[in-house]
Amino acid sequence: MGPPNPRQRFEELYTEHYAAVSGYVRRRTDDPHDTADVIAETFTTAWRRRGCWPAGDRARLWLYGVARRTLANHRRGESRREGLGNAELAQVLGCSRIAVRQRLHRARKRLATELAADDPDLARYGSRAVSLAKETS
Repeated sequence: MGPPNPRQRFEELYTEHYAAVSGYVRRRTDDPHDTADVIAETFTTAWRRRGCWPAGDRARLWLYGVARRTLANHRRGESRREGLGNAELAQVLGCSRIAVRQRLHRARKRLATELAADDPDLARYGSRAVSLAKETS
């Protein structure tokens, strides 16, 4: 009988090493959604690079390397998605920092009002946003 087809081999790789790879990723992430994303991307990359799979126990080490690089890419992406500061917002909006602070304050107040109108239990989240706005101003 010939070698297993790529799909069958991938399923075996996945079944054999999923627990180890997911544990590795879980220990290095804080958010369950991030964990799931990194695990999925790790095995997606493994599928795309199916010609590179080493045999035997080395496959787990190879998957750890893929997971490590996937985690690094995920972290770099997260840092690029950080919020803008008032100076950056002012530049993007073409106004002064003071105008940005006023607009943010008004927006947070409107958010608190809307949240309170929709669900009184959510009002505290809007209030927290307004108090955070005061702290950062």
